Amino acid sequence: MEKTPIIDLSSSDLINMRYRVIGKGSDADIYEMPNGLAYKFYRKIPFTDPNGYEKHISDLVEKQKNIRLTKLPLGIIKVNNQTAGCFMVKHANHLDMNKFKTLRPKAQLLVLHTLITKVQELVANNIYHLDLKHESMIDSKSNILISIKGDVQIIDFDGGSAEIVKTNDASGIENFVYTSLGELIFSQLYAKLIREKRLEKEEYGQINKLINRSLNKKDISDMHSAIDIAYVKR
Repeated sequence: MEKTPIIDLSSSDLINMRYRVIGKGSDADIYEMPNGLAYKFYRKIPFTDPNGYEKHISDLVEKQKNIRLTKLPLGIIKVNNQTAGCFMVKHANHLDMNKFKTLRPKAQLLVLHTLITKVQELVANNIYHLDLKHESMIDSKSNILISIKGDVQIIDFDGGSAEIVKTNDASGIENFVYTSLGELIFSQLYAKLIREKRLEKEEYGQINKLINRSLNKKDISDMHSAIDIAYVKR
């Protein structure tokens, strides 16, 4: 395993960076850097042992070698030699998933198909994101970013929202991830049918059946079929 990249900063560095804050959360702040990176600083590291956080980031960095579709954290940030967070690629020109309905239909279609494919690749590499939120409220924040062109970026792999399961028995956590994904996909398709006054039509029953079948049989292709019915079949 290659050595995990580390960025060493001082307290004065943080003071000089104070105008670069682009996001404030309940437990961490995000800073935009001029080199296309984003720095994430925690008020309290989300692991009991800072070494556990460092190992988690190191494992994600190692996993990136086999992950083509998702950008994982790039390395660790230390401030005054203390673990403080991580750094990652900044996803410019992306919106929160709660802006999904503002996209053009073709972009929405691409977002949903791409999201499924990216989650599948992560699961295939034993990375399980446990916080794929599907709330549609304007003020709710998800861990999914989207673009007007239909790009999708899954984020927040470092703060306890994602686990790397190395055992062969990961069926429980895998079911949880795919159930969350299914709920997210269904909620968007359901909202689309309501907006277009298609809820009483046969398509709703077909979509509901396909989503449920995909979860029961773990055949994710049924999720793709449900999306196509909502966006293609009229």
